[in-house]
Order: sequence, then C-alpha cells, then structure tokens
Amino acid sequence: MRIGTIAQHANIGPTSPNSIFPNVIPGRLNDFDIFAWWDFTDPIAVGDGIAQLSNLDNLQQCDDKGPNNVGLSVDSSGKGPQFVASGGQDDYPHILLNTPVDNDNSDYMKFINPQDINSRKFTATIIFDMNTDNITKTNTFFKLVGGDGSFTSFLEFKWDAIFDRLFVGISHSGQTDRFAYSTVDSQHLDGTVGGDANSNFNWVSMVLEADGTIKVYMRGVPITLFQSGTFADTTIVSADLVSTLFDNDQIFDSSDITSATQLDSKVYEVMMFNESLSHQQLHGIDMYIKNKYKNYQFGRVNGY
Repeated sequence: MRIGTIAQHANIGPTSPNSIFPNVIPGRLNDFDIFAWWDFTDPIAVGDGIAQLSNLDNLQQCDDKGPNNVGLSVDSSGKGPQFVASGGQDDYPHILLNTPVDNDNSDYMKFINPQDINSRKFTATIIFDMNTDNITKTNTFFKLVGGDGSFTSFLEFKWDAIFDRLFVGISHSGQTDRFAYSTVDSQHLDGTVGGDANSNFNWVSMVLEADGTIKVYMRGVPITLFQSGTFADTTIVSADLVSTLFDNDQIFDSSDITSATQLDSKVYEVMMFNESLSHQQLHGIDMYIKNKYKNYQFGRVNGY
C-alpha cells in the first residue's frame, strides 16, 4: 500500500492532480499498482483541468487520475467519443460510444503505455452500460500493444457479437495465441449476473493470473470461461508504444475488421492495474463502485 497523509480507514489516499476533489485518490484504488485510470464522470479530468459542464460531440482528451500521467488523446478534432455532461447512472457524466456506419472508427482514444505489462500480471475493470441486449457487431474494450523489434504482441478484451460472449485474446510472436471466452448463456449480454440484466449498468474485471490463465468477473461475480491454454510468462505490452480504447481493429479475426466497432455504450470509467488482483482484492473495486454509484443496488457487493 502506498503511504498517504490520510488513513486508509477514511477511504482516501495520496495525490492525483486531476479529480473533482483535487489531490484525492480513493484509498481502495490506491492500494493497487495503478497502470492507468480514466474517469469520464469527472468534469475536471475530461476538461483538461477546467470543469467540462456541457456536452461535446467529440471528446479530445482525458487525464489519467493514476500516478503515471497516461492521458488519452485522439487523432483529430473529428475523432473521439461524445461526452454527455449528465444523465448516466446516478446522473453522472459519461462518454457515449455509438455504433458507426461503414466502419467509421471515430470513437476510439489512444494512449502511450507507461510501463511494460507481463502476460501473468494485469487487471482491468471497465464500468459501463451497454443500453441494449442485442448487439450486432463486436465491441472492443481495449487493445494493448507490445513489441521491441524482436516480437510483436497484443492483449485484447472485447464483447464478441458473433457468439454474444466476453472474449480475451493474447497474441505474441513466437508463442501460441491464447484466448478465453464466456460459455454460460446467463453470462452473455442478454443474460443476468449479479441480480440484474447484463445489458444494464455493469462493471467487468479481467485478470491475467500468475499461472498463465485468465479470470473474468461481472459485477464482482466470477464467470465461467473456456480457455485455450495457459500463456507463456513474458512481456505482452511494452512501454512507450501506442495502445487504444474502443478501437475497432481486431487481431483474432482480421477478416472481420469491417464488422468490428467500438463499444456501443455509455462508459463511466476504465481502470488498469499492473498486478493480478484476487477476488478478495476486487471487492475493494466493488466497494468503490457501491460508494460512488449509490443508487445501483445489484452485484456481489450488494448481496447478489
């Protein structure tokens, strides 16, 4: 745990310059090795230090609220997701990602990896609301990139529309591609996990485990995965390379690129950690969500 000026019992930790309450990181998140944390509910973070209180057609940037200053950016003024200043869960601001026409990949955002990521030490949590239980195109949460000239690699997490399932893929030159996906109908988008329809307000955590396997949790509840095998213990994401959120470029079925889209959803927050969080540690993220999104009454943290 990092040392802060206020005790952990208060659920407050040390400094971050880009938050609604300056110099505050929730203690439950500060306990973990934050790779990056983008909070689209925070007008200061999306407003580049000045509160963004009105809607934007194309959000141009979002500050990182973690310690590595991993800002999100876009390729041009016509790129980037829509920012909506209110009306989300608990009336929070959020970004709205819309299914594009003719593969118009306009909503993605990019960042420079601040650190290497090992294939057996990583966690990501996405807080979102899919708005529909019938997606027709694959929706990508993120694609992280590695390589140093001797290898190329990708880590990809998405909701696969063809089979209506969560999908994690890892590719590394010289290694066998590995993937995992959900196999139980109730854990698909039109099912119910943690007491509520999966297409409603939700948070999903993906963990690369120390044994080379993958675990996924929905609203804090573990879901059943088919896994193609364990992945080698190696660097999978490289510092200083460009990675993306909500990009439509798939790696495990390049023939399907034209049908891939960014996430058709409201997105509230994306958190990444350079460690494998246990189910018990993920309860800290559940509690953070419970305390912030107070009107949502489902999920493991609420007894489901």
